[in-house]
Amino acid sequence: MIDNNIEKQVNDVGRMFDKGIIKNRLSKIVIHSFRKFAEESEINFVYPLTVIVGKNGSGKTTVMKAIKLLSKRQIPQNEFFETVIDDGGFQNADISYTLDDQILHYKRIRQNEWGKEGEVPEKLSITYIQTKTMVGAIDKSFLYDNIGKNTARTQKVEYVIKQSKKLKQNPRSNSERKQRHFLSANAIEIVNYILQGNIKLIEMVRHKYYSGTWGTSVIFNDGNQYSEYNAGSGEFVIASMVDQIERVPSESILLLDEPEVSLHPGAQKRLICYILEIIKKKKIQVIITTHSTTMVEKLPKEAIKCFRKIENDLIVIEEQVLFQNAFLELESDIIDKRHVIVEDNLAKKIIEQILKTEGLSGLLQVEFYPGGASNIKKYTILTYSKTNVTNRYIILDGDQKKEEIPDFLRIPEVDKTDKYLKDIFKKAVGISADKIDWGVDANRKAGRVNEEQEKKLLLSYLEYFKNHVSFLPQSIPEDIIYNEMRLKQFLGEEDFPDVSQEKDSKKKLKKISDIMGQEIGALEYQLIYWFIKQKNTDYQYILAMLKSIIER
Repeated sequence: MIDNNIEKQVNDVGRMFDKGIIKNRLSKIVIHSFRKFAEESEINFVYPLTVIVGKNGSGKTTVMKAIKLLSKRQIPQNEFFETVIDDGGFQNADISYTLDDQILHYKRIRQNEWGKEGEVPEKLSITYIQTKTMVGAIDKSFLYDNIGKNTARTQKVEYVIKQSKKLKQNPRSNSERKQRHFLSANAIEIVNYILQGNIKLIEMVRHKYYSGTWGTSVIFNDGNQYSEYNAGSGEFVIASMVDQIERVPSESILLLDEPEVSLHPGAQKRLICYILEIIKKKKIQVIITTHSTTMVEKLPKEAIKCFRKIENDLIVIEEQVLFQNAFLELESDIIDKRHVIVEDNLAKKIIEQILKTEGLSGLLQVEFYPGGASNIKKYTILTYSKTNVTNRYIILDGDQKKEEIPDFLRIPEVDKTDKYLKDIFKKAVGISADKIDWGVDANRKAGRVNEEQEKKLLLSYLEYFKNHVSFLPQSIPEDIIYNEMRLKQFLGEEDFPDVSQEKDSKKKLKKISDIMGQEIGALEYQLIYWFIKQKNTDYQYILAMLKSIIER
């Protein structure tokens, strides 16, 4: 039975990959001077499942076709050809693959002629499934085949009814015009799992009975018999897809181009679970293109590649993308935007610039709450902890970091006394719990307080503080960005004041501002610009902290 727990499936596949049980045959592809891709566009395959997301026209299918070239009897000019009305954008095209630790090149020599350096491993198998081309034989006959000039619908229907009788002739034989087989019991079970159906028998018939061209009919039986024409399009797609996937060789590469076609979100989730299961079972590498947020939700960043179009429609490839960030590229409106609250405006500016630089602005909203850390501790955190607000996070200055809060699950209940909790509160939060208006039932004049209520609120506050409060890497934001060398370059060394006696960066900036007649905001702008450009250890620390908040 397929495990519905995507997180567990993801972890299982990751562990098998780390131990070398599953190996990626294709570990890298580099695209040079190819259509509108940025120079030396690179994709590194660092997880057995790779999901490529991007808007229409962002090059997803182009990359799939490039990988498809590794199949037997494939040549580049059959996929990437040029005509008099379409030069293809291949002037100096070069595709490089790292395959089984060997390098293979396809390079355009001249129009519709490509050269090859290196060899595809003899035993490599690649299966390419493009669901948007899956059309049942009857629909194909109605939509594309011409059985006569200006044929009326009635005549087409009569023709299909007549020709369909041949599908049942010699039911167990194959011929030059007909190839048939039944899906295994296991494959039917998978189809039913994905579609939540109750199909008992599925027969695939590939034939040339409609206009002499090959088409596929699927005969379903769930107690009643019906063809793919009277089935949902999702049934046809999933039956066809599962039939092919179940026959994929072990240790091969499977390419799925937009497999979500005709599937509702629940079926898409179960399809991902099935794909993860087949990766474990057959030790294969799977590469998917998709427009579906459902397909990427809960996948690790190692699995997600985002194709993004920037200025002049140039395509850039972003790797290690959080699935929430992929939602932004797909213009999804289901993003659960989280809020980060800081205690001063400079911290807000620094964090917003990091988010902008990393393309994460759409996932976190930064808010500055006046009143300092004390105000946030007394009122904001108390409110959020009492009302179970889960999408609000606090980032305080580094000087507010005190002792760590213990894991209360490891503390015996008998030890969680009011005195113990208040002591922890003082050491971790930095203020006395008695300064918080807990709002419990009480008669202060008589000295009576509902201690059970207060204890519950104390625990709730401390748990929220432990899980939702983070700290900047330096005592104050000014310490994070302060760079005297940069200020001297900006302002000039000749009249630069001596600030060595000032205790912290905030006071140094104030003195520089006063003596040199520069606005504090202008100095901060220069320092933030340089800080973002340098991407030092403090930058990486804050970025990791922000990503952690997004991923929770």
